[in-house]
Amino acid sequence: MAMWVLWLLLAVGAASGNVWSSDSEETGEGITIGIVGAGLGGASSAYFLRQALPNATIVVFEKDTIGGRIRSVDFSDVKNIETGGSTWHSSHQQMNELCEALGIKVTNPLKRTDGSTSGPYGVWNGRDIVFKQSASDVGMVLSMIWRYGLSPLYSQRLVDEVSDKLEEVYSLLSNSHPWTSHEDLLRQLHLYDTSQQDLRSLLRNNGFNAAFMDEIVEGIIRSNYGQPLSGTNALAGLLAMKSGADELYAAKNGNVCIVEELLRQSQVDIMNETRVVSIHRTNRENASQSVILKYDKLGAENTAHFDAVVMAAPADLADIDIFDSRHVRYQTNPNHYVITHVTLVLCNGLSPHYFRLLKSESDPSLLLTMEEDVAVFSSLGLYKKLHSQAVYKILSRELLTEELLDKMFINKTDVMRHTWHAYPELKQLQSYPPLKIDEYIYYPSGFERVLPLMEGVVLSARNVVNMLLGDVKEIKRIKEEEEQRAPVPSDEEQEESEEQDEAKSEERLKEEKGSEEGDNWYEYISNIVTESFEDEQAAEGQKKKEVKQEAKPEPAEETWLSSFFTSKDVKPEAPKQEEKQEPPEDKAEDTWLSSLFSSPDPEPAPSSEPEVKGTGAESETGSWSWFG
Repeated sequence: MAMWVLWLLLAVGAASGNVWSSDSEETGEGITIGIVGAGLGGASSAYFLRQALPNATIVVFEKDTIGGRIRSVDFSDVKNIETGGSTWHSSHQQMNELCEALGIKVTNPLKRTDGSTSGPYGVWNGRDIVFKQSASDVGMVLSMIWRYGLSPLYSQRLVDEVSDKLEEVYSLLSNSHPWTSHEDLLRQLHLYDTSQQDLRSLLRNNGFNAAFMDEIVEGIIRSNYGQPLSGTNALAGLLAMKSGADELYAAKNGNVCIVEELLRQSQVDIMNETRVVSIHRTNRENASQSVILKYDKLGAENTAHFDAVVMAAPADLADIDIFDSRHVRYQTNPNHYVITHVTLVLCNGLSPHYFRLLKSESDPSLLLTMEEDVAVFSSLGLYKKLHSQAVYKILSRELLTEELLDKMFINKTDVMRHTWHAYPELKQLQSYPPLKIDEYIYYPSGFERVLPLMEGVVLSARNVVNMLLGDVKEIKRIKEEEEQRAPVPSDEEQEESEEQDEAKSEERLKEEKGSEEGDNWYEYISNIVTESFEDEQAAEGQKKKEVKQEAKPEPAEETWLSSFFTSKDVKPEAPKQEEKQEPPEDKAEDTWLSSLFSSPDPEPAPSSEPEVKGTGAESETGSWSWFG
């Protein structure tokens, strides 16, 4: 087949690379990593991280469905029609080897049962089919040269030149040399200047035929990216032109099974139906788990701390507040992405009246379109024939109404729609999104602005894993230092700790002294009682009997002694010797002794004199400190 089949795809290719390998002895023990998004980027990141860090804790957050912008659906009797990321090119090593490692079977979704990959195609300007492929190869080549001259041949040389340069990226990955910025990578690959040029300007400056640019190249860019040729950067545009219908692959059971298998083999924790609200890098220096992630699960907001976070979802679409350590918010703009409407139609064929087809002409299997106001769709292709009916797949920037579909197709019987943010705007950018939003916050999705294909998603995932592995040593060092150094407590914490230590020490001292301490106290108190009674007998003489009869010292002695030894909560305070004074004449014995050794909630003893209390200190735990 002639090379023109290159431009006849409906879906977008994807990137390549080698399956992960690492000689590092690091296992990731104790490392915690969060991944936002369970699409191809998030699943690839999880897979490569698990291979490199088998013992790390990896958590994936997904607010919608597994697969992200990859979506495989069943329509009518056709299984696994891709309405998101559709195909990759056979030259893409990474996707091919990844599927082989995962045990996923691949197929060419455009190949017919007879082995052919496409029927006749044409270019539609919204009114007429301005170019249609000839039935024979020779006739096609002659018609192409007649209309477009040698421009198709020259364009193939440009495509091959860019593709050869891009293949150097695999050497960087296999050597575990991450690029630290997209601009850096493009300069290393000698592709930065190409990325800064407008594709139409590049082709015009190289002498390309105007009709070739407006019809063929424009049709390819509209079909692949949903964007006009003018304004599209030359690098992305030339890579889209590489895809050929006979060289396209997709997973046999749907591309979403690639994402599912990546996550399954990664053995990660998946938080389904969980919306990440914010990602914040703390300003604490030399602190592990310094990335704070807040998320909403079933209406309840939660917080998780990670050593690193991979922001695998496109920040422009995720509606997540991302802050660096200076509390500066990462700026996003959802308008940077192009909305694509995918419409599947079950019908009996194209309307000859609408497309101005002759009855003798067979329906084209693919229609590319020009950038005209009346061209209401970007591309239209026959997906599969089903006996007397057929399934068509249409890509458009606007929603196609039922009324319009009735005009375009014969006997339309079923319709399925899917709307998604397919690609970022592919304008020339002097500066690309960062690979690191801040330390330990990685952003692989920005690579879409460089290589807006499934290929680029996987390549960028591998690159940020290389970057993260380079930071693991620093993360481990911080963790080891945290374990080695004791945390510096606040003044309040220090005081509380000292009191607790003192209480524990006094508790142990009390236990060691045991009953011996109780015996010493009993002897001391007995001596005080004896001296008190002798003094009173000498001073009062004849009053002694009256005082004894009124005060009844023996029962009182038994009472306060029993109070001392039976009370469990209050222990006596010993008076300071220098404060010892003569007891008052009236019930002095009961007043100062009972005030010293009163049981809990004692009945107050009536006295006209103030109570004289001991000054012995008692700690908060009740341990005695008189003999300290």
